[in-house]
Amino acid sequence: MALPFLILYLTRDLGFKAGRAAFILGLYGAGALVSSALSGRLSDVLGPMKLIRDSLFLTGAILFAFPLARSFPAVVIMTLALSMASEAVRPASMAVVADLVKPGQRKAAFALTRLAINLGMSVGPALGGYLATFSFRSIFLVNGSSSILAGTLLLFALRRAPIHRGGAEIEPDGPIALPSKRAWTDRRLLFFIAAGLTGAHSRSELFSPGPASARSRSRGTSGASQRPSSSGRSARCSSFPPSGLI
Repeated sequence: MALPFLILYLTRDLGFKAGRAAFILGLYGAGALVSSALSGRLSDVLGPMKLIRDSLFLTGAILFAFPLARSFPAVVIMTLALSMASEAVRPASMAVVADLVKPGQRKAAFALTRLAINLGMSVGPALGGYLATFSFRSIFLVNGSSSILAGTLLLFALRRAPIHRGGAEIEPDGPIALPSKRAWTDRRLLFFIAAGLTGAHSRSELFSPGPASARSRSRGTSGASQRPSSSGRSARCSSFPPSGLI
């Protein structure tokens, strides 16, 4: 919820210049890359469920404290901490889905997981836009509360969930065949990653013009903000990567 409005918060509420605000948003992306790599390792050591739980609670605490950061160095530190904590959920959540669901149901489970993520990305920015009409800081407070609530629900909902883990799982078509080559030598996998990267890049472009366009329309301004941006068109075109070609 808070991420799509980060640029507006930095420029309008804190008075940062556009260049500094863009740098901070890029810093979030850099922290997310590092966090995703570390999260996979930590999931193996601590367990994905514990990592998700700790990540949600830590993210909520950082979001509560984020509005207290007013200077540029403080915001940089808070943004890095937020990206490292919040983005650690992604790899661990995929591991949990693989653990909780039987092999024959994993395709549907991953599809439902993605559907839930898309639903959250539809409701979150809409609610954030409503809260922004009152205060940008309220976005961080509500986002932090929802993160802590999610961590609390996770403790109770999955405490006794069955785990379907093991190396000798049987698929309907026979035993799972482990790959015999490195991931970076698999052309089909690399093509899939490139397609996903293209789609993610285009969708992420909506973070900057989306809130600004909504704010301009609320003020009744006309012009370029009233017309669909090229980033919006590219995001719609790349919403479905060519996975069928793989």
